[in-house]
Amino acid sequence: MSINSLTLNKFRNFDKETLSFESRYVFFLGQNAQGKTNLLEAIYYLTCAKSFRTSRISNLVNFNSDYFYLKGISLKNNLADVLEVSFKNGEGRKHKYNGVLLKKGEYPWGIIPTISYSRKDLKLSEEEASLRRKFIDQELSFLSKTYFYHLKRYNRALKQRNAALKNKHSGESEVRLWDEELVVHGLYIIKKRREFIDTLNILSRLAYRRLTGSSEELKIGFRCQLNDLKEKDPESAYRARLTSVYQRERKLGYTLFGPHKDDLEIVINDNDIRQFGSSGQHKSVVLSIKLALIEIVKKESGVYPLLLLDEVFSELDEKRIVSLVQIIKRKKIQVFFSGDHLPACLSKFFTDNTTFFLVSDNQVKLQERPLAVRPDLAS
Repeated sequence: MSINSLTLNKFRNFDKETLSFESRYVFFLGQNAQGKTNLLEAIYYLTCAKSFRTSRISNLVNFNSDYFYLKGISLKNNLADVLEVSFKNGEGRKHKYNGVLLKKGEYPWGIIPTISYSRKDLKLSEEEASLRRKFIDQELSFLSKTYFYHLKRYNRALKQRNAALKNKHSGESEVRLWDEELVVHGLYIIKKRREFIDTLNILSRLAYRRLTGSSEELKIGFRCQLNDLKEKDPESAYRARLTSVYQRERKLGYTLFGPHKDDLEIVINDNDIRQFGSSGQHKSVVLSIKLALIEIVKKESGVYPLLLLDEVFSELDEKRIVSLVQIIKRKKIQVFFSGDHLPACLSKFFTDNTTFFLVSDNQVKLQERPLAVRPDLAS
């Protein structure tokens, strides 16, 4: 999959820009705080209906405006897929696909599949379990509307059940009212998460070996309270587990059991990366996961996703930079990079099928040659 043009109007620091992407590899280069990441964010928001940097949509609006507008065109076999998104203070946002307004609650997921990497993703291997659950749910929701449906229903039931547990005036029957929805939707979520993580483990392990060139063994496992529910009747076992912890839940005021407690287990050579991983290992693990996602998306959707890599070469040694690019170039995938310059070790890899843009003074200009050194160090 590829995106052939991008229009930005009043988005972040840009007033109005229309960019054409005829090549497979696109670089946005320039000094810090010029808006390079904003361009990647625009593509991600257009295709995924969310930002990888902020949860507040108002942060995406230009300071001198009360709205923003994005438009992307993807050409395939002389046919165009057109995505549009607009937002205005007080009116909310609107998504359009080929000129048709999407209904409330509908998102453009899967039309132009997209995977992003930024420094914020390092939290995936470093911080609390809720971020890893969010990652799993996001990627599965992008791939499957059915998963997203079950996730919404589970979260709704969980919220209502927790409210009943906290309410001193509610009886056991009012809590039990939501058990069945937890069981039905919870078991579906667990099944799909387990399948996803099993595949992610295999592909990430292979990507990690290729990226690092080391003998270290990466393993990604599924930490789930229901791993032992392999009975012929898992629904009954789930219900029994909810019953067994009810009195404790009543005292605590929240549900103790279910997929909202799941986590990813990430280990290198049997050592938990959260406790023993170096900064280089954390970055290599997250990049390996992103590379694995490329193949998962290809398998599920039939097309390769866009890949957005924000400042990916920083804090990587030359060997891993070259290995990463070699892995990427084996895939039929369009890649957008941001950075302050093109590392010298990569000059031979991007001699053709590559476009360079200079981002400076809130403008984006096409460049014939890449910046070979950091722009603030150029003489």
